[in-house]
Amino acid sequence: MPNNETSQTTDHASFNLLDRPWIPVTMKNGASNEVSLIDLIRQSVDIARISTGNPMQDAAILRTAVAVLYGTFGNDISKDQWNQILDIGPGNPAILGVLNQYFDTYHDRFDLFDEHRPFYQVAGLHTAKTNSPVWRR
Repeated sequence: MPNNETSQTTDHASFNLLDRPWIPVTMKNGASNEVSLIDLIRQSVDIARISTGNPMQDAAILRTAVAVLYGTFGNDISKDQWNQILDIGPGNPAILGVLNQYFDTYHDRFDLFDEHRPFYQVAGLHTAKTNSPVWRR
């Protein structure tokens, strides 16, 4: 995977949601932790719940994870195939391989500060008063 740290050597910041821990979770053993989006999926069998303290945020994060799964496996597979994928789990080498291929292919699309395709944002968005992008202020 590409470097996931905030860029110090380039002229723009980077925060990739796939790599950087940002999702508060409660593990099945009761421990609290922060995980990246990749780890949310890879460690899903050990995670009891997403724990932001706000059910709306928990649901939004879960929907993002589900969107990644649809992006990985497609939306035209049957309920039985979904059940099989979920039963096998992310620890299975075949499932992990497909997930890793998706993460590698679309890694740059999950960077909040990408110059051309910031995650879930419009690149180069400017206000009427300034020419600098909104997120750079």
